[in-house]
Amino acid sequence: MEYIEIVSKKEKAEYKVGESTINWRRMGREKYLEIQRKHTDYVRDEKDDIVKTVVGRPIKEVDNDAVYADTIDYIITGWYKVKAVGKDIECNRANKLELPGLIREDLISLSNTRQITDAEEKKTE
Repeated sequence: MEYIEIVSKKEKAEYKVGESTINWRRMGREKYLEIQRKHTDYVRDEKDDIVKTVVGRPIKEVDNDAVYADTIDYIITGWYKVKAVGKDIECNRANKLELPGLIREDLISLSNTRQITDAEEKKTE
């Protein structure tokens, strides 16, 4: 039976490539907005230090690279047998961002699925 599962902070899943396993979790809307707000600034007029607006709305600048890095760091919770130059490496923010782009993008896509079991079924298909 198909259903939607609300994102839980305790859920986790595995993403496998060969002998390597990456532990990941879904990201809820509130967590994404928290990350985005953290890296968003209002554009200010240099002369008056007043927030610039367009049609009455403030102009914002978002550091998309920082949002992406925080998203990857949140989604990936650990790993096993991930290697660099043949040696196991620590699961930390810097190493997470060095994963191949297709794997990072796949994990971001999976983190937006309806439920963990649905994501696992799609990965194995």
